[in-house]
Amino acid sequence: MARQIQRIEMYVDDAGPEPTQVLEQAPFTLRLDTAGLSDGPHTLRVVTVFAGGGRDEREIAFTVDNLPEVAVDGLHAGDVVQGTVELQVTSAPAEPPRAPARSVLFAASTVLVLGGVWAFFAFTPPAGQLLAAVSPATSGEQKTPVNKDFYDAGKKLFTQNCQSCHQANGQGVDDAFPPLAGNSNLKDLALVTKTVKTGKTGHVTVEGKSFNSVMPPIGGGFSAQEIAEVATYIRNSWGNDFGGVTVAQVERNLAGEGSGG
Repeated sequence: MARQIQRIEMYVDDAGPEPTQVLEQAPFTLRLDTAGLSDGPHTLRVVTVFAGGGRDEREIAFTVDNLPEVAVDGLHAGDVVQGTVELQVTSAPAEPPRAPARSVLFAASTVLVLGGVWAFFAFTPPAGQLLAAVSPATSGEQKTPVNKDFYDAGKKLFTQNCQSCHQANGQGVDDAFPPLAGNSNLKDLALVTKTVKTGKTGHVTVEGKSFNSVMPPIGGGFSAQEIAEVATYIRNSWGNDFGGVTVAQVERNLAGEGSGG
């Protein structure tokens, strides 16, 4: 079930600790006024805080192009001049905002609005049943949001227990330890949970390449939460994007009740 959004904060560039805009009620529609920004590259950071804990952060790079191009005629780089130099400054007609900037911001707003609508309906049982009935079968299972606290804790566990074999960049070691970066096997949460808990021996194939080594049960002493934390980290690092992992999912998988990815 989707988690209810408590608030959404918008930060533009490194403007300071205070958000540019905060939304606490659906529909969550962020409005970014680029008129006050200088032309050039900028970064929009959107922080979503969920009720009951957990947060999601997204960064979107965009470019502002509101002002016309300005040309300075009469002086060029490297010129040697004396006395007074007369320069002619001209500007071209302002162009309409470029499509990429519009599309990026529109996409960000759309995602946030749809997320707010989904969170609202998900907590109303009749509406939730209706959404499930009309959703196309090809849409796939909803990914669990990434819990930032779990992700950070999982990174520490990975560094302490897994990094020596799989490497800090997740690339593993050729002919010895399989890579985690770009490893589609990590989509199977049941496999990830079992491997972290009990280890793995024998052949494993990663993107067409075979490995035959022994992984000890590093997570044998891990709690369900620690397994969820390290699984959250490896499934969402180095380009991986397989969704977060909850303690309930780990416990369900260890009990053999399904993948719950």
